Amino acid sequence: MADFAHTRRWWPACLVDEIMPPGRERPEDWLSPDAAGVTTVRWDDEKASVAGTIAPGETVSFMWWEERGNVTITVMPDGSWNLEDPRDGGTVDMFTGEAVPLAPAARIDEANWFAEVSDYETMSDSMDSFARNWASNDTIEPEGERLTVVMGFWQEGVAFAVSADGRALSGIGGDHG
Repeated sequence: MADFAHTRRWWPACLVDEIMPPGRERPEDWLSPDAAGVTTVRWDDEKASVAGTIAPGETVSFMWWEERGNVTITVMPDGSWNLEDPRDGGTVDMFTGEAVPLAPAARIDEANWFAEVSDYETMSDSMDSFARNWASNDTIEPEGERLTVVMGFWQEGVAFAVSADGRALSGIGGDHG
């Protein structure tokens, strides 16, 4: 499996919705406790709307997302699809001179979030589902439609215990990376 940890971003579960603030590199980066050790989680820095709180001694759930790169596929009118870059991992890219670290097909197997690169509203949880949805919502010529698909991986429900002063988290379950 390729290492995508450098792209990992975290959110408290109370913030995960259709529109979210930018993720942060570590779950601890969300902590900014007041005098009582309580962190108020807001939808953004400029609005007063509160999404939730993180209190000392509490168990809180965070989610993370990592990029899995882009691939080019051709979607056929019946919703099937073909990968357009069938290089194997280790193939040297003739433009950069660098070896492709992971075959595109393997990156597809490691992802659970897929969307057309310019329209995240097209998001699906598998490439098959993405292609079927695209075909059902678009008129596709018999030779197919070539698309760039951005891929990612969501990890849900990683539990942390909040320290007594509200300034630290310790992992108690899930994939912390």
